[in-house]
Amino acid sequence: MPRYLISHLVHPWHNLLVPTPGRVELAHRGGSPRRTLAEPLWRALGQLAARPCDEAALVAGLVARRVATAEVATREVRELIETRYLVEPLRDFWSDHVGALGGAGEAPAPAPAPTPELARDRLRWSGDIIDPHGLWMYPRWLGRPVLQTPEDLVLLQMLMAELRPRFVIETGRFRGGGALFLASMCELLGVGQVLSLELRGDPEVRAALEAHPLGRRITLLDGDSAAPAQVARVAELVGGPGPHLVILDSDHARAHVRAELEAYAPLCTGDGKLVVCDTSMSLCARFADDNPHQAVRDFLGAQPEWRISPWAGAGFVTCAEDGILERLPPAAPEGG
Repeated sequence: MPRYLISHLVHPWHNLLVPTPGRVELAHRGGSPRRTLAEPLWRALGQLAARPCDEAALVAGLVARRVATAEVATREVRELIETRYLVEPLRDFWSDHVGALGGAGEAPAPAPAPTPELARDRLRWSGDIIDPHGLWMYPRWLGRPVLQTPEDLVLLQMLMAELRPRFVIETGRFRGGGALFLASMCELLGVGQVLSLELRGDPEVRAALEAHPLGRRITLLDGDSAAPAQVARVAELVGGPGPHLVILDSDHARAHVRAELEAYAPLCTGDGKLVVCDTSMSLCARFADDNPHQAVRDFLGAQPEWRISPWAGAGFVTCAEDGILERLPPAAPEGG
């Protein structure tokens, strides 16, 4: 029997000019038309579908919470499923339509409805950032290559401002711009230390970061980020599991990213997040057979307590489609 979650591509539409008290207008970043629901019904759905839940249980839960009659609840739930506001775990708008863009062959069959033009173009732009245009290569932070797009940097800033993590773990340092960016955000927030890992660290980069005024917020570790000894060292430095932010941006091979996910997931508890960079490589034909998005799907298939976070839907064009992961929240109490 299919079970459903609220899609991570869905968010309340903030209509600041014409507010509608008691109603919630929802937008779908994948291109489905907006929907308006009674606020109590949406709140109840948020509790019920925060974890996978079958259609009958969703209807029964809405009726039990007295936010809808059986007839209204049945109709609303069915329409939300048909318009993909409620989706099965491991299914998402991007994966359903990636085949049409020349990406990975593992994607599920396309949905019957035609792909909206804007949503299709958004995915094509996300792929073009990586290949052939390589726009991720140009941005710099405080003079050092950061290898992230400006929009993804803004999204990371939003995420850090919300979470205020005590520790940010970055795998893949390269020229050090990413570590400096993360340290800058920690400095502005007044909290946080950055652990930056690199397989073979460049001595020039190490010297530059250690000499930088923000260097006091950065700890540099060299070695394979997925090696048990390295993971144990990181766990020791952060004091064990906690609401940490882990950003995986080293070797993008499917097997290595999967190994990193399995290694660092136990360190992320509560509001902790795993950010998998460059999942949008799956939108590029030459990376379709081996990419981080495949590792995300492998990981989610084996770890039912994890899901794609709604934060993954906060950017329009991104190199990290479906790339922000979080633990499922605790199940809502019966009748809550």
